[in-house]
Amino acid sequence: MQRERQKGNRDFGNRHIALFLSLVLLILCLVPGCDTLAVGIGGDAGSDTAAVFDSFTRDLFIDLASQDELTLNYTLADPSAYGITEAKSVFGSYSLENQKAEEELDEQLLEALKGIREKDLTGERLLTYKILKEVLEKEQAGKGLELYAEPLSPTIGMQTELPVLLAEYHFYRKESVDTYLKLLGQIDEYYRQILEFEQEKAKAGLFMGTRMADQVLASCEPYMEAPEGGLMDQSFRERLEEMPELTPEEKEDYIKKNLEVLETHFVPAYEELYAGLKQLRGSGTNELGIYYLPEGRRYYEYLVDCSIYTSFSSVNDLRKAIEEQLEKDWDAIVEVLDNNPDGLEEMWEESFFSDDPETVLTYLKKEVEKAYPALPENGYQIKYVPESLEASMSPAFYLTPPMDMPQNNVIYINRGSGSYDVLTVLAHEGYPGHLYQNVYYLGREVPEVRHALNFTAYSEGWATYVENRSYLFEDNGLGNVMGELMRRDSSVTKAVYALLDIRVNYEGWNREETASFLQQIYNLDEDTVNEIYDALIANPGNYLQYYAGCLEIERMRAEAEEKLGAAFDEKEFHTFILDMGPAPFTIIRDYFDEWLKTAQKSG
Repeated sequence: MQRERQKGNRDFGNRHIALFLSLVLLILCLVPGCDTLAVGIGGDAGSDTAAVFDSFTRDLFIDLASQDELTLNYTLADPSAYGITEAKSVFGSYSLENQKAEEELDEQLLEALKGIREKDLTGERLLTYKILKEVLEKEQAGKGLELYAEPLSPTIGMQTELPVLLAEYHFYRKESVDTYLKLLGQIDEYYRQILEFEQEKAKAGLFMGTRMADQVLASCEPYMEAPEGGLMDQSFRERLEEMPELTPEEKEDYIKKNLEVLETHFVPAYEELYAGLKQLRGSGTNELGIYYLPEGRRYYEYLVDCSIYTSFSSVNDLRKAIEEQLEKDWDAIVEVLDNNPDGLEEMWEESFFSDDPETVLTYLKKEVEKAYPALPENGYQIKYVPESLEASMSPAFYLTPPMDMPQNNVIYINRGSGSYDVLTVLAHEGYPGHLYQNVYYLGREVPEVRHALNFTAYSEGWATYVENRSYLFEDNGLGNVMGELMRRDSSVTKAVYALLDIRVNYEGWNREETASFLQQIYNLDEDTVNEIYDALIANPGNYLQYYAGCLEIERMRAEAEEKLGAAFDEKEFHTFILDMGPAPFTIIRDYFDEWLKTAQKSG
């Protein structure tokens, strides 16, 4: 989900263009149907290229949006506006064979795209063309690595995120309730396919280690309890209450049906998954990073290429850039403390002006008007993770609304995830983070398919960038000195995690090496070090996405500030980044160079 801070690759299987759907920025691997788009879309020499491309991208969007019921519900409130009468499947399919078939379809889609004359496109069409081409070409590197994907992980795996998506499934009309119950009734079959995929991984010697398996098993347990009164029951009742067109009798009947489906399909789905994973437990022999798997380094390079789309030419170059920024942040901290000897002690005593979510969001919504472009009308709901699920969920996460209903934004807060600053969390998830970014881009006139593409490093990079900036917001309760110190400290922490992501999964650091590195910076006990190490190996590339995306934006800002000097306008820079929208940084950097040249001339 476009989903807070410790979440990872939203990619639960493969990463092909047919699956780059923004399920609240969570990608579910479902059956694509893009083969029909590969026929005859190149156009003849006299065709209107722009019209051909518009038709191509619209057809692609419709195909993506309608692949399955869950995707369709989260993408469009009114599918009929696009001629969509129903989804092509309920959940879709999850299998090794399906992934290989999707690879072939991606190749067909790339050939079809190349049949459109790029030189005849301009503006948003040209940008969209470049993005699609970049994604499809980079996907080629994933062939043969299908079984390295991991749909299950302790905190951000399918088994923890799918229930939340189901609990937020939109009831637009009575038919939506019926479709939801049908969807819920097939979750056991879907999980059966995931279990079969895990069995394939085990046969190939790629099943998760025992420590991780135990954590995944523990995350399943809350969903194996009696459903009445739980998340899936309570959220269903709440959604029904918001439907005045239903009579009390109809609502009661639906509540009974929902409990019946939960008891006969949902709970058994988790019981079967749990039992199957328990049988596989111990078959995975690697308790360290993916470096130690046969193609681990190659897979990590693929993850970096296809989840970060970094402008750096290699993983090593990216690591060096992280180390350089880490050193700069350390130097800045030392300088602040040299000028303020009591700063470190004071930092632990400082606090933001409020920890009430509603108060903080109201403040942030007003504060962002100073340095960020104006938003269309929007709204939000704050919800809290149920107590029974707090241990297996992220500290906070944002759920995107359907693209034709941008006011329906939801932010979940996990009150049991430990200490955190509400203001920085909501700057990340709300304003000017995910909620702001998503609402802003939905207000732009771009090819619809852009709203179906997920570039996590861009989205999380932006949210991390503005989270760091929120330490410097006026009247946030911190002084300028303390705000700068805490901003730099937060940046150091994120850099350390990103660096360790590479060191552990690409360079093979073990637990002892990781502990030694961390002890140079923090005073951590063995359990905490193990928790960090487990999180790094559970979701390779996860922490890196957040920090690398933020680093890309920070580096562009630093370059703009240096070259423009007093002419640098913070709001104009933010407008450029937001107008680009989710995209590979390889492409954003090219457009940034042109933007900077124009700004220099006009300045």
